[in-house]
Amino acid sequence: MKRLSSLAVFCFLLTAVSQCSSNEPQAPEQSKSVSSEENRSEEQEAKEQSKSESKEIPEIQEIDISATIDQKMALAGAEVFSAKCTMCHKPSENFIGPAAAGVLERRTPDWLMKMIMYPDLMQEQDIVVQKLIEEYNGAVMPNQNITFEEARSILEYYRTL
Repeated sequence: MKRLSSLAVFCFLLTAVSQCSSNEPQAPEQSKSVSSEENRSEEQEAKEQSKSESKEIPEIQEIDISATIDQKMALAGAEVFSAKCTMCHKPSENFIGPAAAGVLERRTPDWLMKMIMYPDLMQEQDIVVQKLIEEYNGAVMPNQNITFEEARSILEYYRTL
């Protein structure tokens, strides 16, 4: 019995010490929880607001497309295409995304450059892209952070297909 009461006193003291050593009393923890919920709510509201205020798709500087294909640029474009695009696009057949061959007959160079460089914005704002997403079972193109020069070389590669 003595041992049981000693154990009870020890547990009581241990609980009291752990509460006393805590820097925050119990009541503020509840308000801290409410504060966290308010922060999450504010963050969610900010995300929704940023979605409604989407960035505009930047204009593409003038693209110089000569009558002859720049073979060096096309080769560089083939390399970028192979490294960053072939997981979803094949040169001459539909796959997860549309085939690259003939794309310049279906789309303008400006549109292609925007799609290559800003796929996330195009998916939000361009009705053609939204229809393509439906057509290709909801597959969306990830933003690969492709530079203007890389996109332009991919465009030149498309001319060879």
